[in-house]
Amino acid sequence: MSKQLRPRADAARNEERLIAAARKAFLTGEDKVSLERIAETAGVGIGTLYRHFPTRGHLAEAVYRSELDELLSSISDLLSKNSAFEALQIWLLQYGLLIFSKRAMYDALRDTLMSREASNSTTWKRIDETLAVFIAAGTVDGSIRNDVRSDDLTVVLAGVVAAATFSADLEKLPRLLTIVATGVRPST
Repeated sequence: MSKQLRPRADAARNEERLIAAARKAFLTGEDKVSLERIAETAGVGIGTLYRHFPTRGHLAEAVYRSELDELLSSISDLLSKNSAFEALQIWLLQYGLLIFSKRAMYDALRDTLMSREASNSTTWKRIDETLAVFIAAGTVDGSIRNDVRSDDLTVVLAGVVAAATFSADLEKLPRLLTIVATGVRPST
């Protein structure tokens, strides 16, 4: 049995600082965020940045994953206070706003999350598993159709968020996500 090595403490700190600096930089709204500036803000050299994140896409996905972790931690609370359908609607909007707020890193994220390999990525699978939780709860409480598949909803969500983010129309995002959510409701 092989022993899995943990990263050195200084390497882990450098990675955390790089993610924090990138998160802040991506929030500025600039179209192209300088990787050199991110490294400088984190207090490391550009070589250290590239050792941790070989491409802009890898860095963008790391920032995205850290924020996604925060969003995923809200699922139980949402489901305890709302029907599964209502919880799903709230979560979809929170997720959409998360992505929309990252327009500066959208191109890198798109390349990572929308490629042919995207459905095999850990991040894509986490979104799919999250949607499956809402769907399972909704089939139990009757607020979501029992024929909805999480993988289908994940694809639709990716497309809607991409369309709204590309257009830079924040008002469009809630409208599109409402259409998506309404599609999972049982017919009356």
